[in-house]
Amino acid sequence: MAATKTTLTVTRDRLQQVLQTIPGVKVYDHEPLSLDSLPCAWLGLPTITRVSVDDRETQLGSDTWLYEWPVTIADSLDVPERGHNAALELVAQAIGAFDEDETLTGTVGTPAPGIVRAAMVSAEAEHRLNEETSQRYIVWTCSVQVLHEVA
Repeated sequence: MAATKTTLTVTRDRLQQVLQTIPGVKVYDHEPLSLDSLPCAWLGLPTITRVSVDDRETQLGSDTWLYEWPVTIADSLDVPERGHNAALELVAQAIGAFDEDETLTGTVGTPAPGIVRAAMVSAEAEHRLNEETSQRYIVWTCSVQVLHEVA
């Protein structure tokens, strides 16, 4: 079976729900034009990979898919109480949120259909400067992998 638009939309919505559990973080459903509400997070479009025909599937007769969703988390560096320690805390909260909800139960209360596991697998920080406003940001570029099994 194929990964469908519905499957991908449900997965995206559940990933956003996990991000919404991080206190004080505004979650956008798209990349914002300006970072006017910080801290914030948003998802990009996923890389979608079917498990190779040489690899065995997790369940006989099923298709196993790996979705890799880019997640961006941004916060200000201009406010003294939001320095590097706050940036580390923020990404640790994001990692913890996915570790606590690896089947993407979200606010629905039941695991997302077919989701075997979701986890934030990488996070890389960089400093950015808005030249127009001179505002400094720390931006985490993260990757969340989702293993999805379609029977």
